[in-house]
Amino acid sequence: MLSQVYRCGPTRQRILKGYVVAGEQPARIIDQVVGQVNRLPAAPSRPNLAPPDPRFSTVLWFDTGPIWLHTVRARQAHFFNLSAAIQIVSGLVKQAGGTLLPSATRLSNSHPWEHSVCGDQHFLETVDDIEKEVFCNLIRTHVPELIAFTGRSGAGPNGVEPLGSRRLIDSGHHYAARYLASVSPSHLQRVKDCLRRDEGVARLDLLDVYPVEAPPEMASWVELRFTDAQLLLATVRAEALLYEALLIRARRKVRDGRREWAVPQDLLEHNRARAVADGLQARLEITEQRRDLTRDVKGFRADGKRRFVLAREVLLSLLEDLQYEFRVLEVEYSEIAPLVLGPALREMGSPGLQNENELLRSLHRSCSQQKLDFVAQVARLVGHFSLDQQDPLTAANQKHFLIAARRIQHWWDHKLHIDRSVPVPPPRKAEKEQSRAPADQDARTRRDLADGPGKHSQGSSRLARAAGALCTDLRALGPEASVINKVKCLGKFREAADSADLDEALGGLSQEEAKTLRQLLLPRAKKPFVMGAIGRVWNDDAAQAALKEAQRDGLALVVYQGPTDQEQRMLSLAKQMDTKRPDGIDLYLWQIVSFQFQGRPTTNVELLMACRHPGGVS
Repeated sequence: MLSQVYRCGPTRQRILKGYVVAGEQPARIIDQVVGQVNRLPAAPSRPNLAPPDPRFSTVLWFDTGPIWLHTVRARQAHFFNLSAAIQIVSGLVKQAGGTLLPSATRLSNSHPWEHSVCGDQHFLETVDDIEKEVFCNLIRTHVPELIAFTGRSGAGPNGVEPLGSRRLIDSGHHYAARYLASVSPSHLQRVKDCLRRDEGVARLDLLDVYPVEAPPEMASWVELRFTDAQLLLATVRAEALLYEALLIRARRKVRDGRREWAVPQDLLEHNRARAVADGLQARLEITEQRRDLTRDVKGFRADGKRRFVLAREVLLSLLEDLQYEFRVLEVEYSEIAPLVLGPALREMGSPGLQNENELLRSLHRSCSQQKLDFVAQVARLVGHFSLDQQDPLTAANQKHFLIAARRIQHWWDHKLHIDRSVPVPPPRKAEKEQSRAPADQDARTRRDLADGPGKHSQGSSRLARAAGALCTDLRALGPEASVINKVKCLGKFREAADSADLDEALGGLSQEEAKTLRQLLLPRAKKPFVMGAIGRVWNDDAAQAALKEAQRDGLALVVYQGPTDQEQRMLSLAKQMDTKRPDGIDLYLWQIVSFQFQGRPTTNVELLMACRHPGGVS
């Protein structure tokens, strides 16, 4: 029975998930474990181990075989079985006197890195030579930012190295991908000749992106060799979805009769080297053709005609550009959260954990404080995969940056399950945010100055629609609109949104729209009236002065200012102000800004005071 039809749909993928065996005589341990696994009865969770590679005598690869990852249920089943298989093998390795470790992790600083690194190999199936060529070239274009995210720094008892990829920085088995004008045997032979001339090797299987030539049953597959072996299976799943999405993008290009343009080889290799060295903090050089992958050209650092942008910026732009392909794969936000949440938090100004390297650095700091064995804690995460809990990377980011993380999730939920009636642009803020992790009740207080408890269960889409309407109304009025009309627009917004949270509403608009709206609503006297976080409400002198200005001019800004750890107290005081406001006065949460003042974390809770019937306003 036909259940679904794709115009450009997913494909089969095969994953070789790599781990390192640490201990005395690792080759002996591997042989012993492989023998024990081969004697196990057949079962969905029975480990399927790839044949050992003589070049990497300490590495075990779990082979998923060709699998479909086109639905949430299929992905959950495959990765749950893979997790169970890894747990079985980890126990067998331990019985044999060894330890199963993730790549780039070593028990002792005396162990050489070459025996402690491995990769995750992804194979994706193509339907013909044209699709194979376009997909190889498309992946090649994005290799620097993909390496920046997937690279694993070396980790050991002393901590985590400040590198992008420990494996690739020393590897003699990996070379930058070449542009393929064709995947015909005659052209691939010319590519080999160029490799022999330029690199002293003549093997395509050493390239980051390898159009598999043999055996015949694998002739339609493409192997991605640049991905370092990841610690968390949730990260492996997210990367597999990204590669599937890029293949769907290649299929769309082929369907439309388009090809992938050729990134200059020297530019690609320089960017690749930057990503290997610096990870997501690398500054990648871009050309005019890649300008469409960037968000804000003004943010680039120019050096003559050379332009640079952070790798995380290019990665986020790529992910946002693949929304259609993610919808084809029926992707849920939780599945790609390891990819998008950390970089998006960084862009909003919060120090989120961008990838596994930063998660391990955070874990090492925690282990140092609690005097725990860092490598042992890392080994405990091997094979971790849960169907009902967040992965450790996403959980850490949501724990420390709850409000910003919810805003990012709301935006991605909208894009993955598109509702075109509600415009929700990317969550970006001009101002920097400090780490804030309020409890659920505190977060509710932060969002609703005028709401009662429980009103936010349906509030996100309502707030977005009200924000769009407010923007439309103010644009229709124009920059010379009277304050009375602006206050009327604010009243319509409050009624439609059932909320007074302008900060959250403006976060649902594009950066340019939010900036314009703030400028239109800013009071004539831009100097705010500042109060402390000591407990006064309307009896404070600053509040009374702001009230007089609002009654005279229509709008005024009043600010609670205090230490960041007093933010929830200030929000509570703001809600009290709104509850006890005088007749004819409305209060709106304008924005929350965190910054360093004289070396101390400080937060401003800014409120916009609006008078419905101001005096002396034309």
